[in-house]
Amino acid sequence: MNSRTRRLLRRFIGSACLALSLLLGSGVQVSNARDVVAIAGDHAFWEDFEGGTICQVTLENVRTIGGYVLSGDEQCMAAFELSDDPYAWFVDDVGQLVITDVTRKVLLRFEPLENGSFYARRENEGLNNLNLTRD
Repeated sequence: MNSRTRRLLRRFIGSACLALSLLLGSGVQVSNARDVVAIAGDHAFWEDFEGGTICQVTLENVRTIGGYVLSGDEQCMAAFELSDDPYAWFVDDVGQLVITDVTRKVLLRFEPLENGSFYARRENEGLNNLNLTRD
């Protein structure tokens, strides 16, 4: 292998390592374990209008890539017009409940409400707002 090939190979490996470290370093920011335990469980995930879709979801207290396992009926949640299937959830450092897809792309940010439920405002995107309430 000549020196030019070695240099190119080093640059490629360095770039790949940097990309991998950025990807892995963009991990979950959970405010604390008490939040996870308090929020985990069965919830209703619903559109904020009369007759809107209501789906049952479970926010599990089981770690996965990107946070904690979110399980529910994918066909039902398709009505919410998310850019991908919900896969994981976590609580960020400002207390918002965040739902991500399998690649850790943020799909929704729910603001906590005083009554313990969460609300995602999407009217600026031309979509219905969503609620997440304990069952």
